[in-house]
Amino acid sequence: MPSAVPRSAFLGGGVITDTGYVTDIDYPDYFHSQMSPLLLSSLCRLAGFDAVRPEPGFTYLELGAGAGMTTAVLAAANPEGRFVGTDFNPRHIAAGTQMIRAAGLTNASFLECGFADLAEGKVALPAFDYVALSGVYSWVDAEQREHVLTILDRHVKPGGVVYINYNAMPGWAVSAPLQRLILEYSEALDGGVLHRLSATREWVDRLVHADGRFFSSHEAALRPRLDSFGQWADGYVAHEFINRGWQALFHTDVARAVAGAGLEFAGSVSPVRPLRRTPEQRKLFEGITDRALREVVADFLDDTQFREDVYVRQPRRLSPRERGEWCDEVGLCLTERRGAMHLHTVSSRLLNPLLDALEQRPMTFTEIAQVPAFSGLSMAAVVAFGERLTAEGWTSPYLRSAQANSAEPAWRLNRVLAERAQTAAPQSAHYALASPVISSGVPLNFIQAQVYLALTGDDPGLGADTVERVLARLHDCDIQVEISGNAVKRSSEVTRAEAVDILHAIRDSRVPVWRRLRVLAGE
Repeated sequence: MPSAVPRSAFLGGGVITDTGYVTDIDYPDYFHSQMSPLLLSSLCRLAGFDAVRPEPGFTYLELGAGAGMTTAVLAAANPEGRFVGTDFNPRHIAAGTQMIRAAGLTNASFLECGFADLAEGKVALPAFDYVALSGVYSWVDAEQREHVLTILDRHVKPGGVVYINYNAMPGWAVSAPLQRLILEYSEALDGGVLHRLSATREWVDRLVHADGRFFSSHEAALRPRLDSFGQWADGYVAHEFINRGWQALFHTDVARAVAGAGLEFAGSVSPVRPLRRTPEQRKLFEGITDRALREVVADFLDDTQFREDVYVRQPRRLSPRERGEWCDEVGLCLTERRGAMHLHTVSSRLLNPLLDALEQRPMTFTEIAQVPAFSGLSMAAVVAFGERLTAEGWTSPYLRSAQANSAEPAWRLNRVLAERAQTAAPQSAHYALASPVISSGVPLNFIQAQVYLALTGDDPGLGADTVERVLARLHDCDIQVEISGNAVKRSSEVTRAEAVDILHAIRDSRVPVWRRLRVLAGE
């Protein structure tokens, strides 16, 4: 987040720093699995870069950590690492600190400071193996982005990995004027951010329905952004739409900026795009050797709205032998139940035998290559297939040497997170359970949290008390839920029998996954 001082400038009655950053509404709790140190190292090393490995003693810094859920989950899932989260919002820091204390995590800490504080050396920090930023790089102004570059230059180790998630062009080309309009209108209003958000949402809805040519001409492109502005959690919407420093960025600009800190682009956390290219699209890349330009061309083909760039500090290239050794150590763990997968997106000839094997245990890429269905495929093809499954959310990276890590920190944090998730507003938070098997976390919604607490508490049979709590919660939040037979209805209309069916469906589908990932205490 931007500099912690001053915090007293006002625009339209809402608290705004002199950098134009909103401060009087907190960012919602959110776990970002893309920021897992194992996933980042694996991406870089499988691409041939000699990036750091998540070995005992590694260090990890999250800049703009919000309320700290990602930092906490990763710390619990990686007890041999040391994690630091920074944020300039004191409420965020207090929430993160309370979370790790409640879970007894000793390998994580939170610091209340801004980017300027860190860039100017006002806060003593060591060099880090990993540095991650999610969203905030687009939400702050140019001066704050310069502070970020100074931090990266000063605090990233050689071979260290940097993750930067940001709003991207050209995907925001149509929506950027909408963001500016929302910002200008909200700043002209009196009152706090919540009041101004509500009034601006109502006004934008009226504007859209007044048959304005801008909205009718770009309706298809604007509809997803209008929906997110109208429906998503207030904390996210405030950060995405009413930060004055907000700017969507081209990949070339980001890549050239971080190059000044010795960082080289290694790849994207979302590697699915090349697999979807038509022959005509692939030909467009012929003769383009500049990697940054290739990425921008891809962004135009895909209308990319958010990028997840991964960079390595002063890397050397791995030899074929070293890449093979990494494949002996890293592989895949199944993180989704088989019945939930959409098998039409990948080759069933390869997928089904692999799922048969992964349902038994996690496997390294070297072991996957020995599955008969993969006979004759190059290791690069095996890895690409695995990366596709991970991008689809069906698998997660698995590190063989990490399996000796204690699960106790994850179990303690998971209890804390499940207790919070059961009462959280469905659209205001995205919780997770920490898994020592994948060195990361898996999503947890508020109904699943009730099941988790019952199974790890005094109601493993999901009895009447658990059913009544879930039914009351469903009636209270009034959202759309899926019941038996894939039917969808308002949660306020769910019957007791349907609530029982929902609980049993979660038990049958999620508990086997939780056991595989060792997220259930004592298992």
